[in-house]
Amino acid sequence: MLEAPGHMIVCGKEAKRTRRAVALKADERLRAGGVYLLCPVDRAGSRLPEHQMAAVESARRGESGGDR
Repeated sequence: MLEAPGHMIVCGKEAKRTRRAVALKADERLRAGGVYLLCPVDRAGSRLPEHQMAAVESARRGESGGDR
């Protein structure tokens, strides 16, 4: 990825299904309203930790992750 060398984009929907960091293919387009993670390339194929899975779920439900 040119904008963030050494990183990959992971689709939240795929992450929820597999619980793994699976990189999007270079020709895949991002979808409006989709949830995506930006992960280091060396994490490709690795299991995502619980806090990242919780963040994906929270974002998919539209919850704010900031302090109030």
